[in-house]
Amino acid sequence: MRKIAVILNSELYLKECLFGLRYLLEQKNIGEASIEGVYINDYYQKPALLNQLLRNLAEKKVEVIITVSEIGTDLAAFCDAHLRYGLKNTNILVLGVILSDLFNGQDNQAVTLAISGNSRCQAFYHNESGRVFLNCDGFEYACRYAVHGVRPRIDLWTVKEIIDLSLDEAITRAAAQFTKSRELVRS
Repeated sequence: MRKIAVILNSELYLKECLFGLRYLLEQKNIGEASIEGVYINDYYQKPALLNQLLRNLAEKKVEVIITVSEIGTDLAAFCDAHLRYGLKNTNILVLGVILSDLFNGQDNQAVTLAISGNSRCQAFYHNESGRVFLNCDGFEYACRYAVHGVRPRIDLWTVKEIIDLSLDEAITRAAAQFTKSRELVRS
């Protein structure tokens, strides 16, 4: 039985999650899942509260966190980064659900492409077959994956130090990189 938590960026998104939440309740009732809670946190204004929530969920041995946020992948990536590099936790799988058609349905393709290109983030935005967790049906699929999906390996990568450059140094490096990339294109 997996221990699962859900974090939404806004209370407005609850209606988009109705069918997935009902699925989690069914799985809880038959003993397939334990639901730690559904949390709403506007982390843009209160990131310290989200950090504390993640710490609490790690202490409670939650295995999967499903995040729900608007167009960007930022909530899942924020949770993933804090769990991995703030708390050194590789036990919690983060599933990111993106709600992109709430205001503009044309964003779906762009969101799908952006999600697939984020190689440094170990939050998952799709299931084993590649189905992206997009919009309300994506939330339900994420819930199903949280309960029954194959758990991927999560690693701690080497953290790079901050590179502190003056403006002149940044321009010099940028020019060298630009020149090198142009030479590669020509050859």
